[in-house]
Amino acid sequence: VLRAQKEKFVGQAAERGVDPQVIDAVFKAFEPFEGYGFNKAHATCYGLIAYQTAYLKANYTVEYMTSVLSAFRDNAEKVAAAVAECRRLGIEVRTPDVHRSHLGFTVEDDAIRFGLLAVKNVGEGAIESIIAAREAGGEFRSLTDLCTRVDLRLANRKVLESLVRVGALNGFGHPAQVLLGLDDSIAAGQTAQRDRITGQTSLFEMGGDEATVLERPLPVIAETPVRERLRWEKELLGLYLSDHPMGEVAEQVGAYVTAYCGDLKDEVLDGQRVVLGGIVTGMRTVITKTRSTMAVVTLEDLQGTFEVVVFPRTYDATVGMWREGAIVLVAGRVDHRGEEASLLADSVWDWDSVAERGPEAFGREVGSLDKRSRRGPAGPGGAASANGGNGASGN
Repeated sequence: VLRAQKEKFVGQAAERGVDPQVIDAVFKAFEPFEGYGFNKAHATCYGLIAYQTAYLKANYTVEYMTSVLSAFRDNAEKVAAAVAECRRLGIEVRTPDVHRSHLGFTVEDDAIRFGLLAVKNVGEGAIESIIAAREAGGEFRSLTDLCTRVDLRLANRKVLESLVRVGALNGFGHPAQVLLGLDDSIAAGQTAQRDRITGQTSLFEMGGDEATVLERPLPVIAETPVRERLRWEKELLGLYLSDHPMGEVAEQVGAYVTAYCGDLKDEVLDGQRVVLGGIVTGMRTVITKTRSTMAVVTLEDLQGTFEVVVFPRTYDATVGMWREGAIVLVAGRVDHRGEEASLLADSVWDWDSVAERGPEAFGREVGSLDKRSRRGPAGPGGAASANGGNGASGN
């Protein structure tokens, strides 16, 4: 191959008056690469790795996905995509738990336990203190017992509050209870730790009734709303873990979409028309040079968030559909800008109105889609479309 290219360039160089010796020097620098770059061993190595990972995923699925999650621990989008894949495979990913979790993701029965190090604001020193206390004295009996046994200089209030919000302390009570009782428990823990350092012992401890000292009943209070708990998970874990705002309809929506958030970065889809589904989590409007209004909408599906660009004509026809918290289906073309990808919307459907009609009606209404997309065009109908769809209007 190199020799054929060399002859071609030598001929072109002669026509343009370039010294053939320059061509010789350039291709001489390439020659050592010929022995590596154009042999089968290179492809064989990649083929072997692909076979090995496919074998592990097929035969040791839980262990394999645990390793994938551990490898992507610092990348919230990839963790979210891996968790979505676990759900597809029927693998439960359990929430962090101070009684069960370790630093990283671990196999637990036929499930995967979320690692504490993946929780924002929780450092390795604090986790090591929690694990050491757990291994030395067994499970924590109460919130105050936890605050008494762990090093509160490492596991401070911010750390404990973050663990409460992601459900890691649910063994003591629901998050609203634990948050309300946290200050008293930390104060009791700090007092007990100071006494240990100074050598002081309480009358109860002298009598051997340590549990009486440690126990602090949590206040009785209503549970935190589900939406608020999910917001905490999203903020501190980078994804919805225990549930998802789209959780109840995720399986149904999957029959209608042709791609997910994680697919958009695939350059193969650049310029292709696809359908995605998600919940509206944000929107900002932009005034164009012609004084028209367009919008950039943030949608979220089970794999993460993505941007939808809604140009003026489409925005005018669908303005009432971009309500925060609304679940919508969006058709449009994938647009890559460097490493970022967005969807240029041309049609929007409200999920509730669409679900009444069924996949077949939606397939007819949505129009031409990319044949290489993951799922075929099927789904509910009821669209507000800038190109004349006959579904629900923007209001």
